Amino acid sequence: MSQALAGVGSLDSITISGDGEPTLHPHLGAVVAEVLGAARNTHPEVPVRILSNGSGAVRPVERRALSCLDECILKLDAAPERVALPAEGTSLEAIAEAYGHLDDLTLQACFVEGAVSNVEDEVVIPWLDLVAAIRPRAVQVYTIDRAGWVEGVGPAAPERLREIGEEVRRRTGAAVQVTER
Repeated sequence: MSQALAGVGSLDSITISGDGEPTLHPHLGAVVAEVLGAARNTHPEVPVRILSNGSGAVRPVERRALSCLDECILKLDAAPERVALPAEGTSLEAIAEAYGHLDDLTLQACFVEGAVSNVEDEVVIPWLDLVAAIRPRAVQVYTIDRAGWVEGVGPAAPERLREIGEEVRRRTGAAVQVTER
């Protein structure tokens, strides 16, 4: 892998992601070690990140691998049982507890409205409490660009996204990025 990175010019980051969920890879620790070794050898100034739904972060082995990275960009949607569909038996609280053990964490949260919605105060307020407890470095609040996976689901209203982003900023002090569409 070092040889592959050696020929690469200027980089602003190296991000582990994939066709599927990277934290469910059976050898995540070895993959992280290999990527970090190659990156540190050829581009020591370039941060190594992971972009993931974070479903594997509830397991200690995967969490240890994640903690070696420079940044984890992980999902934490309000009302995930409606939106993100986490693995059966994995609660939002368990995911949040696992995330609380990670440094340099950026949370991503998708908000939608319609037949499936997670913008109501009764789901946003508990989510905000979890985000505040996790204390991420940054939070990305966004919506979908087009019709969702369920008929009648659409993007959240821009003003609601801004309200949620402002409340995240107020409660956590984290850097907040709101992407309206």
